[in-house]
Amino acid sequence: MKSFIIYHSLSGNTKQIAEAIHSGMRQLSDDVTIKRMEEVNSNELSNYDLIGIGSFVQSFQEPVNVTEFINAMSDLTGKYVFTFCTHETAEISMSKR
Repeated sequence: MKSFIIYHSLSGNTKQIAEAIHSGMRQLSDDVTIKRMEEVNSNELSNYDLIGIGSFVQSFQEPVNVTEFINAMSDLTGKYVFTFCTHETAEISMSKR
């Protein structure tokens, strides 16, 4: 099964998860590609059987460029597609009053 992991990452967290998924999939098949979303042409997707798309979440949704990428994808009928996301929280110090 020819697989493709696509990710959008700013801080590096989503990239780490994408690389971990890629590493795990490579144990089953050598035919696994990984690329940053900015390097992918949505027409490439027709060449793959399994497609993973990952991004960070911001204000309860994916960034606009990720939405645009998804909307630009051609018909994926017959393909297996999964998504993954990351979320980073800031440590908040609560002081007693």
